[in-house]
Amino acid sequence: MRALKEWAAAVEALLAGEQTVLVRKGGILDVPSGFRIAAGDEFALYPTYEHQEAAHVKDSARRHLEGALASRSSAGGGAGGGQGARVLAYARVEAEADVASDAAFEALSPMHLWSDSYIAARRAWQPGRPAKAAHLRVYRLREALEVPDSPEYGGCRSWIEVPGGGGAGGGGSGMDPVLGDGAAAGRLKRFREAVAAG
Repeated sequence: MRALKEWAAAVEALLAGEQTVLVRKGGILDVPSGFRIAAGDEFALYPTYEHQEAAHVKDSARRHLEGALASRSSAGGGAGGGQGARVLAYARVEAEADVASDAAFEALSPMHLWSDSYIAARRAWQPGRPAKAAHLRVYRLREALEVPDSPEYGGCRSWIEVPGGGGAGGGGSGMDPVLGDGAAAGRLKRFREAVAAG
């Protein structure tokens, strides 16, 4: 199964329904043109712990970081560092866009947990690469997928293949949408307005 490596704190915020947007440029080991994602893509969210610091998240989201770090010892470390990972979330991309303007980043800010300073640092890294914003419909797995660790999961890469199967398939069996249809549609509308801001 295809999986996207994402901060465990962000995965917690996505599962809480407080975050619906990812902002990425990709890792050092990703394709030279940057992070690739498309509307309709489906994948598991593989929680990682590298690079997570309190200064990188908004004050209002610190509890997600604290919760992720507290659960690390019981859930494992993953991403090539031993212990494995506990996958609880699956996502489908509802919309995506390249974003570059200050206005678009400001409009997207309420939709994710990253601090303004962290977003600014990510924007400055490899300035020739566009940042990609993706709006996700997130599903909670009814049974966690326990993924044994593997060296191939390590490094600064975004996408990995993990054992497992299934898919959201429009809200298929074995998982439940985090947000109801009405709330999800409202968030998607706000996302589209935000990325159109510049």
